[in-house]
Amino acid sequence: MSDPVHTCPAPDGCNFTTDEISELTAHINTEHAGEYTDPRWPDTPAGRASRAADGGDEDDQGGTDE
Repeated sequence: MSDPVHTCPAPDGCNFTTDEISELTAHINTEHAGEYTDPRWPDTPAGRASRAADGGDEDDQGGTDE
């Protein structure tokens, strides 16, 4: 059985892959630090918490309520 391949979830087309989740975490933290606040970033607990801390709506998709 082979290890699962983890692909970078960044919405900018990053093609980083690894079989080690710790390497993926390190990659995201160094190459994409803070980008998880971007509404295009995949829905994650860190992204939701960051958007909530910034006063954004967890369900906000970048549109306006007007």
